[in-house]
Amino acid sequence: MTSRTRRNSRRCGATSVRTSEDQHADLKHTYAILGEYDFLVVMEAPDRTAAYQAGVALERHGLDAQTMEIIPTEELAEVVDDL
Repeated sequence: MTSRTRRNSRRCGATSVRTSEDQHADLKHTYAILGEYDFLVVMEAPDRTAAYQAGVALERHGLDAQTMEIIPTEELAEVVDDL
């Protein structure tokens, strides 16, 4: 973790990330973790575009971000059942 990341990690206590003038992603949970990544930020966005924009906004504050879409296992089961 760099000193810039430490300084900017304090911003993880926010409740949302503004993605545009009329949209934002709500921060649901933040975790400090050991391993390849220093932090896990779980957010809910109205759509994929807003989620990607939130990831870019986090990176602009010095946090490297990798955006992943997560779905409930029940939803995954429905997708698999359709095959």
